[in-house]
Amino acid sequence: MNKQLEIHNIIVKTGLRIDASVTETPLRPKGKTNFKVTEDRFADQVEVHKEYPDSVDKEGTWLKKRGTYHFGFKKHHVTDNEGLVLRVLTTTASKNEIANLEEVLETVNVVLPKDIPLKADKRYQSNKNSKILNKRNLKNHLLKKVVKNKPLTK
Repeated sequence: MNKQLEIHNIIVKTGLRIDASVTETPLRPKGKTNFKVTEDRFADQVEVHKEYPDSVDKEGTWLKKRGTYHFGFKKHHVTDNEGLVLRVLTTTASKNEIANLEEVLETVNVVLPKDIPLKADKRYQSNKNSKILNKRNLKNHLLKKVVKNKPLTK
């Protein structure tokens, strides 16, 4: 459908936006959980898988976000500036945004115009991702992260 909209110049690609949202599965483990979970925003933590009964979604993973535990998946939405969803990539909940920007961009399987801005929250900000955007000729409009023990600048 998106290809047809592009052919007729209905989609104007003046920029991209990427955001991730957690989608919980109803088939989560029941009872007391003794699982190590991935803290949101930390890419270096690895979760420990435990054998689940058949009634549990075996592809879902745990994530702790703002003090709350979630079991399920993340949906990475790629939209244009008008909010039209171009693609959605689904990963496990524990997959960090910093680690998969290139994979998300690969889901948009159309040629993007040069020098359009890509906007995303600070979870996508890293030197590696800046290089990926530079290589793809996209403007880096990722929100910057605060450096620990340094005040924000203007």
